[in-house]
Amino acid sequence: MEEKKRGSVWGAVVGAALLTLGAAIGLPRFGTAGLVWTIAGAVLLGYNLWALLRRSGKSAPREFPMPDPAELEREHNAKKARLDELEKRFRSGEVGYEEYVRLRMEIISGP
Repeated sequence: MEEKKRGSVWGAVVGAALLTLGAAIGLPRFGTAGLVWTIAGAVLLGYNLWALLRRSGKSAPREFPMPDPAELEREHNAKKARLDELEKRFRSGEVGYEEYVRLRMEIISGP
């Protein structure tokens, strides 16, 4: 096992021990000091488990694919044209208020 991974395993074990002792003994007997002890154990455990997962390659990818700007602009322009047409139909009285609101929400939320 590589050195960094071994350190994270020991850190997780120590964190789990601190968390268990803090919850079982520290909180009931020492109040605020026990709470600090328990929180320290939880933080140590969480950090080391996160480090282990990150090193094993099981964490979420760091880069997310970016959408094509041209495609986003085409979608924006298509929605804008549909909204402009709906606005014109509403102002002419061809579409009532309730239908206007419903269709507007469909255009905005739809693909």
